[in-house]
Amino acid sequence: MVKLACPEVYVLDNEFVNRVDKIISLGFQAVEIDGQNVNGSERDMIVAIARRKVSVSAIWAAHVTGSLDTDRAVRDESLKELKRLIKFSAEIATAGVVFTDHQMKPSSPEDRHEAVGRLAEYLSEAAAYAKTVGSRVLLEPLAGKFNPLIRTIEDGAALCQIVHSPGLRLCADTYHMSVNGEDIVASLKAFGRYIGHIHLSDLKPPEPGDGRCLPGNGSVDFVSVFQSAKMTAFHGCFAVEGFAPHKDDSDALRKCAEYLNTLK
Repeated sequence: MVKLACPEVYVLDNEFVNRVDKIISLGFQAVEIDGQNVNGSERDMIVAIARRKVSVSAIWAAHVTGSLDTDRAVRDESLKELKRLIKFSAEIATAGVVFTDHQMKPSSPEDRHEAVGRLAEYLSEAAAYAKTVGSRVLLEPLAGKFNPLIRTIEDGAALCQIVHSPGLRLCADTYHMSVNGEDIVASLKAFGRYIGHIHLSDLKPPEPGDGRCLPGNGSVDFVSVFQSAKMTAFHGCFAVEGFAPHKDDSDALRKCAEYLNTLK
């Protein structure tokens, strides 16, 4: 059964269990946890997840930074936080921890090469730990305009080959892929063995901001996305994205869930 997940930060309520209830009521079957909220509330989250019998798609670790820092002590502190989230992700049986900390503005090709080396070393250690506890780091390639080291699914697959660990997989995001001009279907088919999680987000240019919107409001062909994922034997959740966190828009989320539930 294909499950749709909604980020908990898209629902405004102080209690995690209430956010979960709201997400389920909107037509989603799973929740994506913001790593910043995994801060002393783990036990309450575990109880809420068990009582509601809801799946957790992944933990989003956008607050984890420092992976590219030249100071080893900074990278070690970053790894410590990432490992904490990885451990919790294993406890609640998610696809893993979504990792996006690979943005930089290289002043020369040599700087970029060195940064890729640091990132590979960082992710090798994180992936080894993830494999030990039964989880994964989910590296998300980003649109080129964000100055990432890993831009395309192909770039991500190449890094997965370097790290060579089942503890590292990719989070394919349809928005970033669209902005990059990637052929989403071809990329999913070609590198499906490296994809551990999928973010569904639409692109509606020209729009104020970055053109990101909820699925069903832009140009992405989600029928083909579902079909391609099925062909690669992807069995994880599909998590929606489309607007800034902490902006509660229940009507838009409900319409999005209805739209995607008719396609999957």
